[in-house]
Amino acid sequence: MSTPHRRWGLWVLVLLLVPGAMWASGVRPNELPGNATTSPSWDPGRLLDDDYYREIDTWLADRTPSQDAGLWARYQLDYRLLGDASNQAVAVGDDGWLFSRSFTDVSCETLDAIVAPRVPDGAENAFTYLVPLTKAYWLDDLLEPHDRPPACSNAARERLRATLRDDPQGFDVNAAIDDDPLGAFYPRDPHWGPQGRVRVAEALIERFSPGLWEPDAVVSQPEEVVQGMTRFLGSNDIDTIMGTAIERDVELTIEKQTFGLGLLIWQRSTVADGAVIPGTTYMFGDSQGASIVPYIDQYFEELIFVGWLRAQVAPLPMDNLPAPDRVIVEAIDQWADEVFTTPAIKDVTDRLPSGQS
Repeated sequence: MSTPHRRWGLWVLVLLLVPGAMWASGVRPNELPGNATTSPSWDPGRLLDDDYYREIDTWLADRTPSQDAGLWARYQLDYRLLGDASNQAVAVGDDGWLFSRSFTDVSCETLDAIVAPRVPDGAENAFTYLVPLTKAYWLDDLLEPHDRPPACSNAARERLRATLRDDPQGFDVNAAIDDDPLGAFYPRDPHWGPQGRVRVAEALIERFSPGLWEPDAVVSQPEEVVQGMTRFLGSNDIDTIMGTAIERDVELTIEKQTFGLGLLIWQRSTVADGAVIPGTTYMFGDSQGASIVPYIDQYFEELIFVGWLRAQVAPLPMDNLPAPDRVIVEAIDQWADEVFTTPAIKDVTDRLPSGQS
């Protein structure tokens, strides 16, 4: 064998053996979205099932040492250099904006099926629900035509907004970002950015207590963030941007707990003094709702935020929690139909006092 062939053979041997030796010694890549958490179970009945072997391949690939470094290199080449996405779950828009395809592919039937949670008679005025619309609805002009949401889904979202405006328990929080949706979102993350969170928080506080919001309490400060869609492309790069925060002259106490499998999280905040919305407020929400909690918790006498990843059914420890004076439920349009039927919401709304004014 010639010397060049020996060199190539040695490199191939290294590329094959080194990752295997590292894997056997317990080395694992950093966690990135999509990493499988458990190995596929042994199932003789699936030996002829192609999906079974794909699950095994995915599990092994997710645990290959230096996989995260390889994904980062591919991210630099595909996205940073070529302006493309190496992960089919991500759509690349103009100016490097990133979108989740799971949000752009929401079916029209899913949106039309959204039904607000029902509350006991007489407690309607103590209940509010919100349905934030996904980033692709606002900024679909940044996407290539084949990546845009179907026309019927945007029409369904318009019908949903009309329902939120007409229903006394509904609140179209989307109106807070109508004027400048581009400035309301992170470029490479599906969530509201610093300015969007401020505008949504202000709208929510003004709904419950007009005039309570303090514009001077909004401060600018550097914020370090790993934008979610870049993680799906294999990068944990930290961006430093100009963020926002709330600084009111109040004494705020925060307690956090996690239940079940780590999917049900609640934060209990109390304000000892200052002008606040009185009583105990429960807020159920996904990650979008969680993002505005630090912007509103200083305006409630007591705020209990309950967050989960969709189909969480673990019960709340209601025996140790106060009865609600009001309940807020937030869920993005993609998940609202599922979230609004979560038993934990009914556990709380059933305890609302009747005869609210």
